Amino acid sequence: MRRSILPSLHVAVPRHAASIAVLLATCVGASTAVAQDAAFERRARELADEVVLFDPGDAVVEDEQASVVIDHVQLAQDFAGDRLKLEGRRDASEDSPPQRDLGLRRARDVLRHLVQMGLDPRRIDIVDLGATAPRVHCDEAPCRAKNRSVVITHALK
Repeated sequence: MRRSILPSLHVAVPRHAASIAVLLATCVGASTAVAQDAAFERRARELADEVVLFDPGDAVVEDEQASVVIDHVQLAQDFAGDRLKLEGRRDASEDSPPQRDLGLRRARDVLRHLVQMGLDPRRIDIVDLGATAPRVHCDEAPCRAKNRSVVITHALK
């Protein structure tokens, strides 16, 4: 009788072991994806306050702002499945007709830098918020300077 039981146990163990291995692989894959999503969210939050600032009336990214752009490029390259959104803004004092599209021109210049650094422009959306959605609300010069900006946000697809 022992001979009939042992072969059936021998056959049953690998079948269950294979099921357990598949289950473990599925859990490990899922936990890896969750960990990667958490790492992305953490880094995206860290960069949330890093915005590209501009001089009054200007729409060209200055050299001292390059590190901000580089930080965002590194995140986008590390997580190739994310999408970027560029929100161009201007402050309320930049309201003459030639300045009304400053938010858009600023976002386009940041886009140009991102593409030059290797990002696919199809991953990037541009929004011109102009002066309609200021980052800060006040009329003092330091506050207005924060509104002359492009905010770069990242989101997983």
